[in-house]
Amino acid sequence: MIPGDDQLIELGEDTTVSVGRCKPSELQQDRVFQVRLEQDEHGHLKKCILDHCSQVTTRYSIKNNGTKAAACLYIEHTARTDCGGFSITSTSHCVKQTTGWARFCLSVEPEADLSLEVSEEANYEESIPLNEAGISRFLSRAKTMEELQQVLDENSIKVLHRSLARLRLASMLKAFLEPKNISEEQLLNWEQRECPWSADESTLVSDPDRLASDVREILAQIRELQSKTAETKENQRKQSTDNSRVAKIFENQTRLRENIKSMEHVRTGSLLERYMNDMDKEENDLIETRKRIEASEEQNAKLSNDASRLALQIVMKTKALQKRAKC
Repeated sequence: MIPGDDQLIELGEDTTVSVGRCKPSELQQDRVFQVRLEQDEHGHLKKCILDHCSQVTTRYSIKNNGTKAAACLYIEHTARTDCGGFSITSTSHCVKQTTGWARFCLSVEPEADLSLEVSEEANYEESIPLNEAGISRFLSRAKTMEELQQVLDENSIKVLHRSLARLRLASMLKAFLEPKNISEEQLLNWEQRECPWSADESTLVSDPDRLASDVREILAQIRELQSKTAETKENQRKQSTDNSRVAKIFENQTRLRENIKSMEHVRTGSLLERYMNDMDKEENDLIETRKRIEASEEQNAKLSNDASRLALQIVMKTKALQKRAKC
């Protein structure tokens, strides 16, 4: 103990006085009183910090069940240590207080019911993650929470929307670097938007650098690339069908040769003539099918070269756009 200080000593349990403790939800409060945005020299968002004021109130309910008054009933309260530590703000009935701790003294008459409310308060910071999910969640909160609407000015909201747009643009350009992996659904989603990388905000907020036209040019090239890829797949399907047809023709020709051989001692007859005609048809079919296969191979080779060249152009344009957008 500190010299000259006092301390309560437990001697025994007093069953005549009961003390209960609760934290009514209507008395608890956590509000944002300030939003701080920090930007770099290029105007890009570096930090988004919410300043909170958290107030916690504990209610002590005292009941004297005895016939004698409790002249000095002491209640010691320890504040919470999270959020950087709470400070006790209640002063009524307080007889001694230090940082994070206070002692209260009450006089309780026989069969009396009393209540003591002890409030504590802490200010703390909340950092909003500066990624797409973090900023999107915060802007959604700002639309529904009145306290955020009161501390967020129009300029701050625009800065947040621009930062979100930059993140979405960066994500889109990253996907452009592998154009063959972009799905049809994703491509349609981008093509249908006024500002391809932003579905919610106006073009003025989402595209202050006027990059939308360049992005749409790349999207058009990606659409052309997907068309070439689809055409290549269709040719490959037809080529696979023709290859199966060639195998079937060989099978038919083998059967016909065996039939013709079995009739080698028969010089005339309609059946032999029929076999010879069938053999001739199969041979003509084989020639035509092989021509189609060769044409498909030639076309697929050209489509593959065109697609590779187009994919390279898309990647080069995307890298140049990333440099311009600094993302």
